[in-house]
Amino acid sequence: MSKPAILAPLLLLSGVAVAQIYAPADCIPQWQWTSNSLGQNACTVAAYLMGTCNRGAYTVPPLEPGESYSGPSGDDDGNLCKCSTVAYSLLSACDACQQETWIDWSEYSTNCTRTMNVSSFPNPVPSGTRVPQWALLDVTLENSWNNDKSFAVGDSLEIAPGTVISPSNASSTSPTPTPTLPTPSPTPTQSSSLNAGAIAVGVFSGVAAIAVAGLAIFFWLRRKRSKDLSAASVADGASQSLMGEVRPPGSDDGTYVPSSKPGTPATPMNFYDPNDPTTFPRFQGAGQVYTGVPVAPYSGNTLPNIQTSPPPEYHSLPII
Repeated sequence: MSKPAILAPLLLLSGVAVAQIYAPADCIPQWQWTSNSLGQNACTVAAYLMGTCNRGAYTVPPLEPGESYSGPSGDDDGNLCKCSTVAYSLLSACDACQQETWIDWSEYSTNCTRTMNVSSFPNPVPSGTRVPQWALLDVTLENSWNNDKSFAVGDSLEIAPGTVISPSNASSTSPTPTPTLPTPSPTPTQSSSLNAGAIAVGVFSGVAAIAVAGLAIFFWLRRKRSKDLSAASVADGASQSLMGEVRPPGSDDGTYVPSSKPGTPATPMNFYDPNDPTTFPRFQGAGQVYTGVPVAPYSGNTLPNIQTSPPPEYHSLPII
């Protein structure tokens, strides 16, 4: 538990108060936000307010390690300046400014015998100082000074000299959020018309692209099919021509069937028959027909032997 530090008014000289304020001047950098716009730390502002209950003079002594500022005791139990939540908040910040721990509000106000001032102060703010807004927060809600909430409030709206601090004063000086103006948006008619136009253009473009692609594929297939049909017709004609000209050397009945034009009956060829002159071989050039009696060339007085008929064993096909 921290040791209490004695808060004492300045001594009177010859019945006249020495109007001076004494408070620790040093404060660690991370707590500089507790100072007011005049650069006075929380300890100095607390001494100014306490001095209004002691003819304008007051001393807030610096803390020794392990100490903290305590509430009124003895003759100060009825002191309304000390029994104020504003004074408690300022002294708690003065504890933190010197890297010490502050006490709870219930412990600080144990000896207060008169009505305590919550978020208010009995006297007007003296000249020479300004009270930061965070000192007006209601500490009775949490029974302690809350440095995080105080930091959030800050000292944007300070209480000027001559002003009496009260709950209504605190609420009226509390910062209000700046309203955010909504960003103007296009009317539904404009938005819908723009959307409808964009959709129509997109649909038309898509349909046109599909139609062009379909026509291109159709004509390509049609042209390809025409080429295939032409090639097939040529191939069929060539095949039929070849098939009409190529025939086997003979049929089952021994008759050779030559190629013929369509519609012309094929004429069969007969084997050589010595008794049938039509089967005799024909010779080109002289127009003579072999009659079966070979004529030997004449060689002087010798008569050739005349053979009246071909050998009976001859069965060959005639040579054309």
